Amino acid sequence: LALSDDVIAGGSTTATLEAIKGAVTETANVDISATRLLVNAQDSTALDNTGSGGRHLVGTLAANITGTGASFGFRNDQALTIGSATAQDSATATNGITTADGNIRVATLGSGAGDAITVVNNVSAGNNGAIDLRAGGTAGDIAINGATLRSTNGAGAGSGTVQLVAGRDISTSTANSGAVVTPEIRSSGSVLLQAAGTIGADGQRIEIQEAATLASRGGGDTWLRKLGSTHADLTLVSVAAINPSASFGGAVSSL
Repeated sequence: LALSDDVIAGGSTTATLEAIKGAVTETANVDISATRLLVNAQDSTALDNTGSGGRHLVGTLAANITGTGASFGFRNDQALTIGSATAQDSATATNGITTADGNIRVATLGSGAGDAITVVNNVSAGNNGAIDLRAGGTAGDIAINGATLRSTNGAGAGSGTVQLVAGRDISTSTANSGAVVTPEIRSSGSVLLQAAGTIGADGQRIEIQEAATLASRGGGDTWLRKLGSTHADLTLVSVAAINPSASFGGAVSSL
C-alpha cells in the first residue's frame, strides 16, 4: 500500500492501513490525521514522514507487522497513545504494537512544548527486535501505564535492546509489583534510559525484568527496580544507543 496523498479520518473514526502481503509506505507530502490509526502489514513499514509538506496527527496508534524480522517505524507531530484500535470490518481489536523479531521505533516531534508518548498496551518486538521510543520537546514525557515494552519470548531468551529517550520524564502509573508482576520493560538484552527529568518514582518505579545490562541518565531522581528472573544480576555498564544518527524525538548517545 503506497500512500501518495493525504489520509484524513474525521471524528472518532479509525483509519486502517493494510498491506497483508507487503508494506505500507508514504511519500514526503502525505498528511495522516486520525483519532485512531491501525496499521497491519507483512513487510517492514516506515511511516516516519520527514517531508516539509507532510504531517502526522494521530491520537492512538496500534500496529501488527507479521513478517519475520520486518520492522515498524512511526513519527507523530503531536502527543501519541500506543493503545488499541479496531478496523471497520473487524470485531477484534489490535492492541499495542507487535512485530515478529523486527525493530520498533516510535517518536513524537517535540515542537514547542513537546509531545508525550503514553503506552497503555504492550509493545512487543518478538524475541530479538529492538524498541526505540522517543518523546521530544521540553514536555516530552514517556508514560508506561499498565503495559510492558517487551523484547523477549521467555525467560533468558532474546537479545533486543529497549531504549527510551524523553524530553522530560519517564514514568508509570502502575504501583510497584507485588503478587502480580507487571514490569514496564522486559528484555534479555540491554536497556538504555535517557531523560531530561525524572525516571520513575518511589512507589511507581520503572521495573525491569530479564535484562542483564543497563545504562541510565536522568536530569532528576531515578527510581528503578530489577525484578527476579533468569538474569539474577543487573550490571550497570555502557550500552550502545539505537539509531544514534536519528534526532527526531530527541538525540541519543551511547551511555
